[in-house]
Amino acid sequence: MLTALTFLVINLIGYIMALVYGPFWGLLVYVNIYFNSPDEKLNWCGVYLPVERWNLLSSAILLISFALHWRNTCKHKYESIIWAFLFLVLSFVITLFIAVDPQEAFHHTYLILTYCIIMFIIVRAIKDVWQYRLFCLSIVVLAAGLSIKAFLYGKRIDARLENIGTPDTLGSNEFALLLVNIIPLTVPFIIRGRWYERIICLVSVPIVLNAIILANSRGAVLAFMISILLAVAIISDKKVRKTVIGLLILTIFLFIYLADDYFVDRMSTLLNIDGAVQNENNMNELSSGRTEIWKYGFQMVEDHPFGAGPNGFKQLARFYMPQEIL
Repeated sequence: MLTALTFLVINLIGYIMALVYGPFWGLLVYVNIYFNSPDEKLNWCGVYLPVERWNLLSSAILLISFALHWRNTCKHKYESIIWAFLFLVLSFVITLFIAVDPQEAFHHTYLILTYCIIMFIIVRAIKDVWQYRLFCLSIVVLAAGLSIKAFLYGKRIDARLENIGTPDTLGSNEFALLLVNIIPLTVPFIIRGRWYERIICLVSVPIVLNAIILANSRGAVLAFMISILLAVAIISDKKVRKTVIGLLILTIFLFIYLADDYFVDRMSTLLNIDGAVQNENNMNELSSGRTEIWKYGFQMVEDHPFGAGPNGFKQLARFYMPQEIL
């Protein structure tokens, strides 16, 4: 009951501050709801809360705050986000004219729209540097808290963490990909942050890495490694590059220390790529059948050169793939 009351008080304070002072505080509440969803599977206190759709309520408060404080929001240019909106327009055109299942395609286009809206809100809501630092740091802290819950309450199915995470990352691959995207947020704090920011991030990193290991996702780990190598390659400041390389080495040692036998066995398959390429059966086993599925995907491309609409691949799969692949 005390946990439920704490949840209520934090959110109500955030709502009041959003309506009085500006949308940034509503954005923080939105982030809290995302990582700390009052789902009974994740937070048992959810049974005591009077409202089920806290994400919907938080979104409504955030939009009302924008309407009240529109003139006092940030005036940043949308140099990168414009590409997301262009992709949204492209998806809408494909959905409208050539989608194989317009109803399903409209649903996914709507999801793309929601992503574009929240990106727009993030840019407009964060006005000052301290707000940006607090926003990033809150994501790190909440991700660490969610990782602790994953360790305490999560269950591994076939040595992989499943059915725990944020509302849209309940699968092991999705949850791990979310967490590996949060790790880079800690690097600037660790290198040049204030003392408390460094402590928070140094404590959070091992906790988040442990959850990534529990998820046991090869794709997430591979994406993490490649993104770090690319980031190091484009850093122009030699001193910063050396520091990042040092942090990378420390992260590798943390991975080795925290990794269990299940994680080591699964990641070791990534080292067998040379042998797998020489044997098609081994390649399909290594990729969990993805390479064989891709072959049918190329046939779809030939028949639908301009696309089949969002989620069209899934809709068309039964017409191209044999039953054993499906």
